[in-house]
Amino acid sequence: MIALHGCARATVFPEPAGPEIPTRDTPISTTAIRSGTSWTITSDANPHSYTSVSQIVLELITGSETPRDSMTVRSQYSLAFDRINESVPILGKVDLFVIQAGNRVGPVLQAETPVFFSGKATKGQVSISPVNETPNASLSMTCPNSWSSTISGVRRSIFLLPSQISRGMTWRDSTSSVACHGPTPISLITSYTYRVIGEINYQETPALLIERTGKTSLDGQGSEGQHMVTIVGEGNTSGSFHIDRETGVLLEANDEQKTKLIITSSGRSQEFAQVIRERITRTDR
Repeated sequence: MIALHGCARATVFPEPAGPEIPTRDTPISTTAIRSGTSWTITSDANPHSYTSVSQIVLELITGSETPRDSMTVRSQYSLAFDRINESVPILGKVDLFVIQAGNRVGPVLQAETPVFFSGKATKGQVSISPVNETPNASLSMTCPNSWSSTISGVRRSIFLLPSQISRGMTWRDSTSSVACHGPTPISLITSYTYRVIGEINYQETPALLIERTGKTSLDGQGSEGQHMVTIVGEGNTSGSFHIDRETGVLLEANDEQKTKLIITSSGRSQEFAQVIRERITRTDR
């Protein structure tokens, strides 16, 4: 399985409401949309706790057979992030990160935690990366490493918001990430578009519903033993976010990523289809 996120950057490009962007296969229901049409987002730099659960399916689609494998990834983390005030640093830590095999019997892998991370926003660009609790210790930026996977769910929790938003409004951001496929480093670029669906009741609390779609490309090259390995891929992502109506703090996110990967080793190429379905929920409400 390929962890698709590590250190990341995001750039936000606000734009006025325009034509509808492509939606997911299952449209978001608007039956619960309330009458509000515009909202002001205020600052909130307090830490909040989250749980992320991802179901990952990887399927070989070349050859006469189509073997599949799957896994479940669970993580728990805290995040302090002011989505509209770029002068406030991003801080947090991952308290739990566990990978468990799905279709095939396999071991349960649990990363060493906690993993501390920090970041900042500068001119609309957001970056986060792991930090060591021990000042004299260092984190290797080479593959393989554990932190590139460990903070992947954290990155998907981080998106910037305009301070003034209205129903139907859209804006864009893009991210660049570094991850690992075994010893092979991978560069990932994703461009996102957000659209404000409107105000709804979320667990008896007023919230805003935001839809996100995006396109992803990735590539990497490295050596595994005596073999030179190259990885290329592209895909789409779609999801929905429930955020606090006043502060923009994430309450819940549901995301689906579909990616086609071509892995070439010693001149032999194999094509894979990878699907990731993730749910992130705030746990300190």
